[in-house]
Order: sequence, then structure tokens, then C-alpha cells
Amino acid sequence: MAVHNVATAEALALAQRAGLDVHLAYELINGGPARSDVFGFRGPIMASGEYRNATMRLDVFDKDLAIIDAFARSVRADTPLFDAGIDVYRAALAHGDPAEDVSAVFRQLAGER
Repeated sequence: MAVHNVATAEALALAQRAGLDVHLAYELINGGPARSDVFGFRGPIMASGEYRNATMRLDVFDKDLAIIDAFARSVRADTPLFDAGIDVYRAALAHGDPAEDVSAVFRQLAGER
């Protein structure tokens, strides 16, 4: 879920930076083979920019990320995508409200700090 959420934010932030309508980009991606359940759920939250009604808070998820990270390291698993995603979550947490939804990673990648 952590990786899918950041991938969703990255795709929509790329669309926005390219001057595309984020809502339209969401609809196009969600209607095709690149969609995922996380994209379908988090994409509209990201497109709306409304992170206050959190389904998963940034600060709570940060705890979960630490647990996952510690477990992966304990079994010596390589997790390059997860590792890159942690940096995005931590930046979103540092620049936002800890009570916001994890979808706020979109704001971080879109440069809306």
C-alpha cells in the first residue's frame, strides 16, 4: 500500500506539472490497465486536495512504516521502492499536518508545500 500510494501521487503530480487536469488524468488512468485499488481510492482524495478527513493519518502510518522497515531489515530484504517511498512520506509529514491523510504525499510531489 505504501508504494502504491506514492505511485498514485507521482502519476497525478506528473500530470499536474505537465499542465493536465488532475481530475481528468485520474479518470483516464483509473479507466485503464494502470489502475489499482489504491489508485482508485486515493486518487480522488489527491485530486481534491482535501486531506483533513483522514482514512489513514500520516503520523499513524509513519509508525507502520517504521515497523515494516524494521521487519524488512531484520530479514535482510531489499526494498528499494519501499525505501524511496519512506522519504516521500517523511517529507509530507515534516511539511504538513500529522493528522492529514496519507494522500497528502501528492502535495509533496506536486511541489505544493
